[in-house]
Amino acid sequence: MRHTATVDDRVDFQPTEISGSVQTYRLEDRSDTFADAVADLNGKIPNVHRTDVIQDVNHSAKAPCGVPPTADSVQFCWNDEDNAGTTWIPQGLTGSWDADADGRWNGHQVIATTWYDDRGVDGTNRGSRITFVNYDEPGKPEYRHVLLVVPDRDGSFHAAKSHVGGIAWVGYRLYVADTDAIRVFDLHNIWRTRADSSHRKIGMDDGKAYAADYRYAIPQIGYYTPDRSLRISSISLDRTSSPNSLVTAEYKEDRDGVHSPRPANARIVRWNLGKDGKPAVTSSAAYVTSRANVNGAITHGDKPEFVLTSSEFNRRPAWIHRATVGTSSRYTSVRLGGPEDLTYQPQGSRVWTLTEYDGRRSVFGIPLSSIGNR
Repeated sequence: MRHTATVDDRVDFQPTEISGSVQTYRLEDRSDTFADAVADLNGKIPNVHRTDVIQDVNHSAKAPCGVPPTADSVQFCWNDEDNAGTTWIPQGLTGSWDADADGRWNGHQVIATTWYDDRGVDGTNRGSRITFVNYDEPGKPEYRHVLLVVPDRDGSFHAAKSHVGGIAWVGYRLYVADTDAIRVFDLHNIWRTRADSSHRKIGMDDGKAYAADYRYAIPQIGYYTPDRSLRISSISLDRTSSPNSLVTAEYKEDRDGVHSPRPANARIVRWNLGKDGKPAVTSSAAYVTSRANVNGAITHGDKPEFVLTSSEFNRRPAWIHRATVGTSSRYTSVRLGGPEDLTYQPQGSRVWTLTEYDGRRSVFGIPLSSIGNR
């Protein structure tokens, strides 16, 4: 059964307007800020291979589950604890199709999501984590959570406290949207950490590394900061542009959501990638959209075509929009509400997103051609 908007939902539903912008934006490159500190800690903490983590899964997802937004969608759901939990909130989404053009990472099909710690445990905020889902068997997805951390100046490390609103996986690098910055993590560095029954200890203690009882931790190696006025709320990879590029979008809140007559003037910005997988510090294109509450954005093709997610409030149904430059009224309802970051999978031409509300969390891929066919 397809999730479609009801008649009431469509009353005063405002179209998506997108226009090109002549504005140029810049990033300050601090992508190696913590490289020396990470290298020093690598000498003290066991480092494991990326494939080890993907093969060392310890949670089982459910697939199929629930009712996806369209009949031709594919979908899985987290286990009961991760679905119902109110401490960790899922936000960002990427996949091995971003990491490598053949769609696989060291022979595996992988989906990766980011979460932020909204409540902490006994007064300790654990910051953010990434979840690697082994998706080799779509009917039996399995996964493991890994803590994200930041090196200290004193030879230790601490939690990466971030909303982690979006993620793009480029080669060995993870680019994570953090509103005022793009954080950079490198998968050459994955630490094997010690067990901790308190679930609170993060950092070095008596020569041993702890990560709040997570078996693995990935340290941040640096970051990029944008022009002060630009927000980096979400991030995605566009493999259809030449050269490949990162696409960032900003969230601008409007409690009236898709029914608001007020244009949000939210900015979507493209950053070309070099052969080394690093973004140029000067933007290559910029756009402005009327759509408010944008949680995720991708571009696709030469025109380009845009896909955006937008949220409503009070756990109400939300939307995936398909648009080009100009005015568009193509959208698909997400009855679970709270759709977040986006990623495009060339193999199968699917657009993937995930939902954040506890008790309603799922990850699903919709054929691009089905979005907007309400």
